[in-house]
Amino acid sequence: MIAESVTSVVTIAVRDVMTVLAAIGVMLFHSPTLTIFVAILFPIIAVLVQLLGIAFRRYSERIQDSVGEVTQLTEEIIRGNTVVKAFNGYKYERNRLTGVDEKNRKQNLKLIRVRSLGVAITQVIFGFGLALVIYIASLQSIQGVLSPGQFISFFSAMMLMLQPLRRITNVNATLQRGVAGADSLFMILDQKDEKDIGTTKIKRVNGNVKFDSVDFSYDKDNLVIDDVSVSIGAGKVLAIVGHSGSGKSTLVNLLPRFYEINSGKISIDDISISDFTLESLRENISLVSQDVILFNESIKSNLTYGQLKPCNEKDLLKVAEAAFINDFAKDLPNGLDTIVGDRGMLLSGGQRQRIAIGRALLKNAPILVLDEATSALDTQSERHIQDALNLLMKDRTTLVIAHRLSTVEKADKIIVLDAGKIVEQGTHKDLINNDGQYANLYRMQFSEIQ
Repeated sequence: MIAESVTSVVTIAVRDVMTVLAAIGVMLFHSPTLTIFVAILFPIIAVLVQLLGIAFRRYSERIQDSVGEVTQLTEEIIRGNTVVKAFNGYKYERNRLTGVDEKNRKQNLKLIRVRSLGVAITQVIFGFGLALVIYIASLQSIQGVLSPGQFISFFSAMMLMLQPLRRITNVNATLQRGVAGADSLFMILDQKDEKDIGTTKIKRVNGNVKFDSVDFSYDKDNLVIDDVSVSIGAGKVLAIVGHSGSGKSTLVNLLPRFYEINSGKISIDDISISDFTLESLRENISLVSQDVILFNESIKSNLTYGQLKPCNEKDLLKVAEAAFINDFAKDLPNGLDTIVGDRGMLLSGGQRQRIAIGRALLKNAPILVLDEATSALDTQSERHIQDALNLLMKDRTTLVIAHRLSTVEKADKIIVLDAGKIVEQGTHKDLINNDGQYANLYRMQFSEIQ
């Protein structure tokens, strides 16, 4: 849309505007008086073009939004087709799609109507101007001021302007459509870059992590993390537990500075994370989240993503074995070179999770964040992966988020979050003896297993 607008506008600006200027030059040469009468029309047409431009832009922005709604809804229906089928949602989704399609159709019709109206009004105005010019020219011809040859030449130049003026009016619609698209594009391009004013570069940190009175909120009103203070020594394991929505994932996402804290301080080896360069900070942190992101490339390319590309084949195969990726890759047509599809949709949830864990193993960073890293695995796979994670966690600072408390019993420290606050902390044994929230959660899960 933007490319079309730029191409059309440039072409018309060069060709048609030059044609109009040349025609005006011819008209001035033959009869300045008649040219003045014609010139009276230009301010009227200019005001018309400006008013139409406002309407064009308004409807173009609405069309842009409605096309986005159609695209989003279509993608939603395709991705969620199993739910649509299972709950017999054909009629409901058809009605939704018909609604947004109809909205898009109406906005396009309004744009076409305004564009057609603009051309018609321009032609009518030019027609009245033409009649006035012919009348004045007739009077001048009778008075001997204007010869028939001059009149024909003047009239031809004026008629030559008609088509270019029509195209200039039409191109305004294309231009405004492009401007509306550019607004959406530049809204994204104009977003501020991540703040990266730190200068400290450390190839490999020891891994002492400390949260000191940390507050964070996604908006100004509601604190998601509220005065959290906790420290963990290098090579130790900190488990973070709590109900859904308590702020566990948000807390660990503050460490690699995916978000900037409101107040307080987060430090690694007594150096504030804001003093590190983003590249150096994130090179020292591996992340395995519950929402596994894979790219539409091979298993091998997803394992060696980004800074891991230079790794050798031996390390890659070792990691594939440790993360039990070979267990399923050997049955695939091209092994580790098999394409995983968009967001890894050609693999099961457990297989995607193993690749994410393998990627973290290959990175070999001193700080490891595990956000429900085994959530998508069956019991047998989880046992294998837990063994691999235990090896990975050895001598590394690890922050573990887990709903299944049985997986964090051996953690060096456990904190319990509730509404963004630490309500309990200690070892598994201490928290069981305290008979607080952690003990209640543990007994609840234990009874469910029984």
